[in-house]
Amino acid sequence: MKRLLYDKIRTRIDDKRYIIIKGPRQVGKTTIMKQLYDDLINKYQNAFFISLENPTIYNILNEHPENLFKYVTKPPEMVKDVSEKYYVFIDEIQYLENPSNFLKYNYDMYSHTLKLVVSGSSAFYIDKKFDDSLMGRKWLYNMMTLSFEEFLNFRGFDDLIPELKKMQLTGSDYSVFLNQLYVLLDEYISYGGYPAVVLEKNTDEKRNILYEITNTFVKRDVLESGIMEEEKFFCDEDLSLSRLSEALGLTRNQLSQFLNTHYKKNFNNYINAYRIEEAKKIIVEEPARQILSIALAVGFNSYSSFHSTFKKMTGHSPADFRKKYDSGFN
Repeated sequence: MKRLLYDKIRTRIDDKRYIIIKGPRQVGKTTIMKQLYDDLINKYQNAFFISLENPTIYNILNEHPENLFKYVTKPPEMVKDVSEKYYVFIDEIQYLENPSNFLKYNYDMYSHTLKLVVSGSSAFYIDKKFDDSLMGRKWLYNMMTLSFEEFLNFRGFDDLIPELKKMQLTGSDYSVFLNQLYVLLDEYISYGGYPAVVLEKNTDEKRNILYEITNTFVKRDVLESGIMEEEKFFCDEDLSLSRLSEALGLTRNQLSQFLNTHYKKNFNNYINAYRIEEAKKIIVEEPARQILSIALAVGFNSYSSFHSTFKKMTGHSPADFRKKYDSGFN
């Protein structure tokens, strides 16, 4: 079974630009890469697939972009047509210390004869320099969990897809298959669109797989991103659950569930905890700075909301915290 994204990517496989497939873990990035690889190896032969889950390959590629050719054949300087190009698929490229430099170097040196198709978790793409350095050199595809249409396909209900599209087009709720669609929609909403969960028929096993994904793979995406510490997104007063989940390549529900499960906090409490810690640091390091300035700097849009949150989390007002710290309170 193929994702809808497959045909979109396949049409650009012979294009000069490199292809980047990003998204959270367990949504099928490796699968779609291997499907594309199988297609090309049968058609052109000059295709290679490597995974950076292999620590040996990871270490060698980290030393220099040219080291790619220790694992794949170096392409010729000139080719007559796309059949002579070399196609290299690299899975989990976010593990490289500088994936943007790796891709940019190989594009600038070999783009006429070498096509790279890479996948990575959403975390690696948060680096703003990545986007700038590959301007005009990439096609970026964001891969998420299955859509409801894809869900129907994976569950073997292809015959309902034309009916679903007709209802979407006309805006009508009338269909002889309406009850069946509602039952399937309820399942889709209940268990989500992770391919492994959708394909599993046993209800208890569905729950087990979903629990493992949420508590293992989603956790890795959030922790590896370093989004809260390195980028300090929490200092943006416009930060929302939607924006953070999008930056991480997760759905709102996935991120909410992760925060509730691992931190026992909702989104606002989770973000405000980072903001208050940052405010405490500024209060200590910049004793002359006004409290309102600190409040705005860490992401609060008013003094009152900052004051009440600070007191709730520390037991002291910002001004009292400063006085107590100055007098030896730590």
